[in-house]
Amino acid sequence: MLIGYPLDKEPNLTIRKNDLDLYEAVTTSNGPAMTWSMFCVGHLELGSVDLAAKMFNRQLLQSTQPFQVVAMSSVADTLTRDIRRDVSLMAAEGVE
Repeated sequence: MLIGYPLDKEPNLTIRKNDLDLYEAVTTSNGPAMTWSMFCVGHLELGSVDLAAKMFNRQLLQSTQPFQVVAMSSVADTLTRDIRRDVSLMAAEGVE
């Protein structure tokens, strides 16, 4: 996906497409938002506007309110972590 970056050389379009296909196949649905953003950029480089739009919208699923900040973990992961923290704090304070 980022093969061109560390090498400072742009791979040909076949390599770029194969790279995207490989990484998309092994990325979990709750992967980091930056992953989906990079997939979006990669598809734009290939001229695949529909796939780029799909990836752009996918990364927005990990934005949080009220300012639409894109989180590295999914919103569900963040909510679960926050609930656990709140329950722990309530237990420590003796709240039932």
